[in-house]
Amino acid sequence: TGFSESLFLEVRNHGIKVTTLFPGSVDSKSHRHDPTEDTEWKVRPEEVGEACHHILTTRQFNLISKLEIRPLRKPS
Repeated sequence: TGFSESLFLEVRNHGIKVTTLFPGSVDSKSHRHDPTEDTEWKVRPEEVGEACHHILTTRQFNLISKLEIRPLRKPS
């Protein structure tokens, strides 16, 4: 996004990283309107957490500027 890109350009020489994370359809209670809904196809919250961990543990010389996590496909 424009904001994160501007922020990155402003702070990069101070060793500060900026990453924009785009989680797709995540299986969370706040998005469940029907308790019987099949959520197997959705991204799991722990998978988003693993992605965040990966971003935070990347070598200091590397930057993951954008990361999008999406389900491969919706249920039929």
